Amino acid sequence: FCHHCKPATHTLYDTQFAQLVQRIAPQGKLLRRWELKGGLSAEMTALEVEGADREVRKMIVRRRRWHDHETLEWRRQRAENEFRVLQMVRSLGVVAPMPYYLDLSCDMLPTPYLVLEYIEGQPNFALTNVTDMAAQIARQLANIHRIGHATGDLSFLPQSKETFSERFG
Repeated sequence: FCHHCKPATHTLYDTQFAQLVQRIAPQGKLLRRWELKGGLSAEMTALEVEGADREVRKMIVRRRRWHDHETLEWRRQRAENEFRVLQMVRSLGVVAPMPYYLDLSCDMLPTPYLVLEYIEGQPNFALTNVTDMAAQIARQLANIHRIGHATGDLSFLPQSKETFSERFG
């Protein structure tokens, strides 16, 4: 395991995550799971799954952490918004994890969750080719800024003023 991960223990969650894999990939098999460290707003569990095609994929199950001001409906809306935004930005060429699955029912896990593509990587602070890095950043920023003018409808997202007053008003 990498230094950010901790091996999972065999608990009730093992069964729940195995069932979750069956929902996403009916012929799939959960090979292992582990908790990812470092998330402030969400609990993230990595899954290694063998598909019917025998290909092994890694996925992330992302569940927002509870805060006192949040209701279940608010959490459902946030999960759905995140899922829709990821679908939209990927369709517009922004590099982002592929959203695989959204569950708002809370019948398997105690909170709404989404399943995302696991992207391998680690921070690289060695600036060996600053020009290339700046060009990559500029391309992604241009893609992000095009979203407001794209055909995608963002009206489902709450206005920041509304979100602020809901949380602190």
